[in-house]
Amino acid sequence: MRALIVVLFWVPCRFSMLQRFGLKFTRLNRASQLFLMMSSISMRTDSDSTAMSRLLNVGLVAVAITGMSGLPSSAFGLPIEGPAAMRSDAGMNEDASAHEAPRVTSMYWSLFPSIVKPRLRAGQQVEAPQGEIIREIRVDGNTSLEDETVKFFLSFVEGDAFDWATAQQNFRTMLNSDFFDDIKMSWERVDGGVGIRLEVIERPILRDIRFEGTEDGNKDDLLERMELLEIPIALDQPIDRRRMSRAEEVLTLMLQGEEGLQFVQVNYSEQPPLDGSSGVDVVFDVVEGDRVRIENVYFEGATAFSQRELRWITKKTGEHWLLSFLTKNDRYSPAGFEFDQQNLANEYRRLGYLEIEIGAPEVEVYEIDRPWPMGDTRRLYVQIPLNEGPQYRLGKILVEGNERFPDEALAALVPLNEGDILDIKGLVDATTAMENIYSNFGYFQVVVAPIPIPDAANATADVEYLITENPVYSVRRVEFEGNTNTRDYVMRRNLRINENDLWSQQRVQASKYRIQQLGYFSNIEEEVTIVEDPSLATLAPGQEFDPTQLGAMESQSGEVDIKLRITEVGRNQVSFGGGVSALEGAFVQLGYATRNLFGRGQTLSFSGQFGGRTTQARFSFLQPYLFNKAIRFGFDLYQSKLEYIDFQQATAGMSVRTGFPLDRNEFTTLYLEYNYSDIDIGDLSNSFYGMSSYMFQSMFLMEGKRTTSSVRPNLIFNSVDNPYNPSRGRRHTASFEYAGGALGGSLQFLKSIVTTTWYKPTKVLGRGIGARASQIFAFNIQGRVVQPMGDMETVPIFERFFLGGSNSVRGTQLRAIGPIDQFGHILGGTRAFQYNIEYIFSIADPVRVAVFHDAGAAWDGPFNEIWQELRKTAGLEFRVFMPVFNVPFRFFWAYNLDPLRQFGEQASTFEFAIGTTF
Repeated sequence: MRALIVVLFWVPCRFSMLQRFGLKFTRLNRASQLFLMMSSISMRTDSDSTAMSRLLNVGLVAVAITGMSGLPSSAFGLPIEGPAAMRSDAGMNEDASAHEAPRVTSMYWSLFPSIVKPRLRAGQQVEAPQGEIIREIRVDGNTSLEDETVKFFLSFVEGDAFDWATAQQNFRTMLNSDFFDDIKMSWERVDGGVGIRLEVIERPILRDIRFEGTEDGNKDDLLERMELLEIPIALDQPIDRRRMSRAEEVLTLMLQGEEGLQFVQVNYSEQPPLDGSSGVDVVFDVVEGDRVRIENVYFEGATAFSQRELRWITKKTGEHWLLSFLTKNDRYSPAGFEFDQQNLANEYRRLGYLEIEIGAPEVEVYEIDRPWPMGDTRRLYVQIPLNEGPQYRLGKILVEGNERFPDEALAALVPLNEGDILDIKGLVDATTAMENIYSNFGYFQVVVAPIPIPDAANATADVEYLITENPVYSVRRVEFEGNTNTRDYVMRRNLRINENDLWSQQRVQASKYRIQQLGYFSNIEEEVTIVEDPSLATLAPGQEFDPTQLGAMESQSGEVDIKLRITEVGRNQVSFGGGVSALEGAFVQLGYATRNLFGRGQTLSFSGQFGGRTTQARFSFLQPYLFNKAIRFGFDLYQSKLEYIDFQQATAGMSVRTGFPLDRNEFTTLYLEYNYSDIDIGDLSNSFYGMSSYMFQSMFLMEGKRTTSSVRPNLIFNSVDNPYNPSRGRRHTASFEYAGGALGGSLQFLKSIVTTTWYKPTKVLGRGIGARASQIFAFNIQGRVVQPMGDMETVPIFERFFLGGSNSVRGTQLRAIGPIDQFGHILGGTRAFQYNIEYIFSIADPVRVAVFHDAGAAWDGPFNEIWQELRKTAGLEFRVFMPVFNVPFRFFWAYNLDPLRQFGEQASTFEFAIGTTF
């Protein structure tokens, strides 16, 4: 009786609970009533209570299934007819009783054959096909999926024995997959066994995502945001409606936070594709509502900073102002506030407020009156509660766990003194400095943790640095990956850390930087792997091998493998240019260079200029490592012919140079170069002697051949990261050329050239060697002086300095900057000065835009005349780095502040060039 009361009480309660979820029930059919009656009769004795309780638990599920309408299969975890049915086509009676419970499945009746069976047609008998041989598996309803793909979900094949439990599990697997909207599994008698029939309705294919009601929706942004949330949406795949619902929420937050649509409503629907293809498009219907912007931000409880200072810190949650349409920071976003919340906490902790608490913002919408015809609008008032807490000052610096370095040396790295305001950034910087010191002495896994110990009573905090040194590691192997053209030894000779060396993070970064300087690679990534084999472990510095302490030794030392993954760029550099000059007429410039000949790191180049008045050609070769040593060796062969208005100059010569680095990083190199050339002057016009006797006499232009024999030491410091597309580093050069004297030759002079170039990133994306500079300040300055020696009274014209053109002062004619005589001849200067200033915006990896200012002068007089001779230009340059040619293509507009009209210069010019200005 007690059990019967429980049944009678439990079933209505369970039904009433399910009704709370909006489910509709029909009356219990006769089969259910019979089952409850038999259950209650069977439970009169207590001796069978255990067995019958199990039957009751199962039976109640069957009762619930057979007695309700509209209940989804997930309610009990069992498939039922409707959206997910599993039924037999063995034949049910067609009388009224058969329609009283249309959702009864014969599979579940077969679970209780001894209790009740469905009504049958006359002469029919249904038996469970358990264990019978499966003779046929048929799939119906599939349109895009093959039959075999659907059958893949089944654990049985034709010829296997049928098992109800396995069929039910397969049914659930199919139902939970992303491929089907509806599934029905049934069986029927066939000759010698059973046939299984699967009726499926496939889930439609998602073809596209569209937006209605807004212009701010962006499919790519939405897909990218869903990808970041690790719930990606794939087009041309079966639609996942749960993810579509999440996409509704994400799109709502995007429009609220990024577009200021605080009252936006988003709903999605499935519609046929616009192109008439199969599948569906998901259309997000957006009701924007009012676009509400932040009118005022107030920080409640702020005393350490002013309201204005705090608003400056919160970059993402700002007040509406004139340029908000560009910054878009006047649109409240929870994600943006989280970013600002972290910035606020960091700034407070820099002032010693360790216990700063930033509460959830209170956002209020209110109406503001605006004059006609603008009308009233709504704005947001954001109040951010702050609990600053006490301001702490630094107490003592404590160091624990260190054995390799003394306490005093590590504590000295903290840039704060006792009694100073506790700046959390200083503590973090000291942590990084300690880790760097350890990592440069083999401690690959060192951990340094600063722990503030506040003393609220005295408003001070001791800081304890807990150091876990961990084992000392050495380098077992260095490998390269991705170098399809470059030989391994070319990169290996530029390593600053080698096999069997102690691990050093600084030397690894120096190795990557040095390899990047070669200009052969666009990307270098490191992968460091700890060698797991304990038999390969090495001794720590100063440790002696003791076989009895092998286990302890292995815990104190180890080895790592370093793999450098590189991405090669084009080895060849091609340059092309041309134009029309009043001095040289029409001309074309061509050039080819490879800095990695046959993957061996050698440099080979050809260059030439051809025109109506000028012909030049040069061949160069450089071997950076002679005899596998860090000794540079190279030579140049050159020839030129220049036809001026009143004379012709032909030059042929050669130079040989050698050099070696002066530091381990090979940033500083000393070269020594010898140069020999023949200069032939001829075809002087008759009018030339009378027009410019000064040129004839003082510029050493008498007809005939003269020779130059000179030696030039050249000191170069170069830390620029990339020779073709630089973003950081410095390059300083100083050369002094001495001609004549003991070296022979008919010319005697001393020429000095000093150049300094800086590239300074002002905005960087990322960290470490892989960081990309998005904004760069670049500066180049050069000074040149030449003076005669010995019997020479003046410097010949072919050893003088000429500026102008895209490689010196953009917007001026080539070689058009220099002293001009009364007949309009540009004579060249014995002194020259130029500077170039650029601010570069990196739009993407291959594209840059630079705002530039160039200036240059060449003159003969004293140095203070430079400001009178200085020619200045400014403009905008668009660069595209072409990896195929390994050189930037440049399109620039230049404004010439002092154009020389007699040489065809214009105030405003558009030009094209290849290569760099400096």
